Amino acid sequence: MDAVTHETIKPHEHEIIQHKIYREIHNYTYYNRLQPVIHTEVLPPRHFIPNPRGEGLIEISADELPSRTGQHRWWDIVQKPLPPPEDTYQWRTEPEVIEGKTYITEEGLERKETTHLHPPTLKDMSGYGGLVQPVHFDHKTGERWLGEVTTLDKLREELNQASETDTMKFKELRDSLPELPPSPTVKRKPVAL
Repeated sequence: MDAVTHETIKPHEHEIIQHKIYREIHNYTYYNRLQPVIHTEVLPPRHFIPNPRGEGLIEISADELPSRTGQHRWWDIVQKPLPPPEDTYQWRTEPEVIEGKTYITEEGLERKETTHLHPPTLKDMSGYGGLVQPVHFDHKTGERWLGEVTTLDKLREELNQASETDTMKFKELRDSLPELPPSPTVKRKPVAL
């Protein structure tokens, strides 16, 4: 063989396009728990009627609704005891199979999706006697903080004692509300929706 006397390199450029496909699978079971009410603020009522010109709602005074205000009002600011909750929810013990529709993919293959709903794996915490730590949320400032570590029984006792003291706060609040004299001129301002 002859020796190589001249070598020419011709680069061949090409573009590689890669598409990444991501699939998110969420298998969470959400339980909406009721949080205790820490603070209640009672504001004076506001009344709105449809604007005759068709521009949303307008605010009116309570004097203009005699059939629903004063002695004829439909609401009361009182604290009423809540009825005990009924435990009607039954936990699922066997997986539930939900059959999906059969369809044809772009490649011409028949595909059928089936969903299996498995029973939740969380324990029933109604008889829990261990330590708990309450979490407090301030809806005005967005702050949140952790309470003291305690037991569930002590926390229930504190909430029951707090509800008895709230009765006095409602009475003091009702007595401290100012009396609003009726306005000689009716002021109506449009309210944007």
